Amino acid sequence: MVTDELVQQRYEISAEPKTVEWTKKMFSNPAASRSCGARLDKIPQRTLLLWGRDDRVTPLERALFMVQTLPNAELHVVSKCGHWS
Repeated sequence: MVTDELVQQRYEISAEPKTVEWTKKMFSNPAASRSCGARLDKIPQRTLLLWGRDDRVTPLERALFMVQTLPNAELHVVSKCGHWS
């Protein structure tokens, strides 16, 4: 049940400077990326990744990293879509 109000609320939260800054720090840390990657390849379950092509919070490159690291992953990229696919 996605309402216009819910979409607006989620957008406002995602666009807050502190949210964007925190996300950039989290995903730009090479040590965290290596640590995450070390665990992802241990997940045997089928995994579906949905990603917004125009995501400015978590770029598409992160999805490509994940689909290459997870042993049984499928990636669907949604065009004209941001972070909240």
